[in-house]
Amino acid sequence: MERDGRLLHRNWELYDTAHAVFQPRHMTPRSSRKLRLVLREIFSHRSIWRRRPEDSGAVLSYLAMSYLISDPTGSGTSSSGTG
Repeated sequence: MERDGRLLHRNWELYDTAHAVFQPRHMTPRSSRKLRLVLREIFSHRSIWRRRPEDSGAVLSYLAMSYLISDPTGSGTSSSGTG
């Protein structure tokens, strides 16, 4: 990746799965932004609530799992609190 010029930085504090650290091969910056927008919507509070189970007994465990799974973009519910 370094040879191809796809590393975006060397700030090791950002190597945490919540920040982009390299440019994926065959993915333009524009398509990368579109992906982040889609993921932000998928992991938004509203989207998680809309997908909750109909069985009221299953809602608590569903919400716990939804919020334990971290948003890979760092822009959704569990990483930044927005969404």
